[in-house]
Amino acid sequence: WRQLNLDLARRVRNYPDLHLRYFVATSVMPKTDVQAFFRQKEADDESVKNTMLSIATQAGEKLSVIQGSLSKLGDRDSASQIDRDIDQARDRIRAGAGDEGKILLKRIQDNYTGQLTSYHHFRISSNLAFAALQNSKLPEASQLFLQAVQYEPNNEHALVNEVLAYYLVEEDGRAFELASTLRVKYPASARLASFWVMTAPEHMQTADLAEQLGPILRGDADVLVALAQRAVQRDELELASDFGTSAKKLRPESSQPHQVLAQIELLHALPALSGRTLK
Repeated sequence: WRQLNLDLARRVRNYPDLHLRYFVATSVMPKTDVQAFFRQKEADDESVKNTMLSIATQAGEKLSVIQGSLSKLGDRDSASQIDRDIDQARDRIRAGAGDEGKILLKRIQDNYTGQLTSYHHFRISSNLAFAALQNSKLPEASQLFLQAVQYEPNNEHALVNEVLAYYLVEEDGRAFELASTLRVKYPASARLASFWVMTAPEHMQTADLAEQLGPILRGDADVLVALAQRAVQRDELELASDFGTSAKKLRPESSQPHQVLAQIELLHALPALSGRTLK
């Protein structure tokens, strides 16, 4: 009985009223009933302990999830910083500072070794390609565009740039074949439609190409410029003038429609100039 009391004292240390209830119980209840009461109490305590253990386990699991989420947030912050750095380099290239943009992109490659995703690599290669294009390094730009599509083989921009890559090295047949395939997947892409026009086989009439594009794409300034340039190459000057004039109306601030129209005027004037020279 003394040992029972010692066990009880240890068990009820955090329950200050339990000791009092024990002696109240012994004064009115047989000893066996009291022992049965505390055995039940011990069972209840075990149930509570199991419940608390379950709660603690769940809390530990949730803490692990939270810690994992926080870790991912850190990775996301790092990725966001990389994208901002790439954006800065891209903006410099767009502003005509291709060499400065290349330096920034190379710095990103050095500073974030092991942290770059396939999408980051795609963006870096693509922007390096545009920088090379600014410096008229067409084979280099082509290789960089082809490198970029290896990182993002299902990315629309990467695939359209692949068409451009073949066009830059005068592989028009391959470029047109790829553009024709991609137009099924991306029928609304005006940029892709422009490359499709620019790389079309010689035997295809410009008017037929325009008809296949449909009225929506024919309402895009870049597509109209591509159609006008092709018409000029085929000596379809009247058709070229129509496309160039429409492009100028849509995008009056762009230099491309003005250049095409100036080229048309020059070609119109050449026969007269030649005749004067002969006289």
